[in-house]
Amino acid sequence: MSKKTIYIITKNKYDDKHRVIGFIKDFGKHIYYDFFSHAVQLVTKKDGSHYSYHEDGNVFRTSEAVGKEKITETVPIKKFNTYYDLCITALDKKEIHALKPFKENYRNKYIIIELDIEKYDSDFLNFILDMIHVDFYDRFIKNSEAQYPPKSDTFKRKLNKNVIIELTVLGYDNLLIEQQSNGFKVHHYNKRFTVNDKGNQYFSEVK
Repeated sequence: MSKKTIYIITKNKYDDKHRVIGFIKDFGKHIYYDFFSHAVQLVTKKDGSHYSYHEDGNVFRTSEAVGKEKITETVPIKKFNTYYDLCITALDKKEIHALKPFKENYRNKYIIIELDIEKYDSDFLNFILDMIHVDFYDRFIKNSEAQYPPKSDTFKRKLNKNVIIELTVLGYDNLLIEQQSNGFKVHHYNKRFTVNDKGNQYFSEVK
């Protein structure tokens, strides 16, 4: 299988550069993905932060902050045939200038999702990244527990012959993770869009 990559970048330039918000890379046996690598990591040569979904179904988080940590165990990639929530994360707009510059020669090599960050009312944005099997997609999005919050923006791209990657952006009064002066407030919309569903465990990382 040939390697495919999706880059999520800003539509506008910041300090004369489009910025990389996230990426998803298909390596056949593994899928790697991450959000918000900062430009300072390029200088310090510590740009290895990522999540990884491995062929045996193990999902890891690797970063300078936590090292390599197993998050969960799910369906092996060869047996994947439904849906998996890769991650839910959030970004303060003030941090955009610090994100990695996008290499313009990547435009003709990889799949690109451009986001108009400035259109959102909120200064704090939420990103939900899902992988869905192509044969399951139509049934999945009709389920009431998979419906999008109001005013969501969704971006659908095919990563390989079996997997659809779908990015949902929340940037109005519809946030799942809401920034407050003393921390964060989390919300539940449905089984798909939640960060406080009863009985579930959530992984967080503070650098």
